[in-house]
Amino acid sequence: VDIIGCMGCTESAEMQLKLTSLALHQNVGGVLVVGNGCEPIHAEMLYSALQSNKRPAALVTVSESGSFTKSVENGIDALTEILRNLDSVKRIPISQVV
Repeated sequence: VDIIGCMGCTESAEMQLKLTSLALHQNVGGVLVVGNGCEPIHAEMLYSALQSNKRPAALVTVSESGSFTKSVENGIDALTEILRNLDSVKRIPISQVV
């Protein structure tokens, strides 16, 4: 999700809250959190919040993967696993959402 108003390398508690809220929305079946490893919107914090809420999620950082190419490979593997387990996500009828 591209977030309008994200100012790059500026720490923002508000941006962290927006990303967490979006990721925890009931219409989100799973989340791949991708980071460089140095950004102020801490990917680990978002990933931890998702795990705490038992949301299917994976974390990939370029710095831990070692390269951009390896990060893409790791992300594809992680998304494949999330999609494989998507049937276990509790679904809410649209009539209960609106």
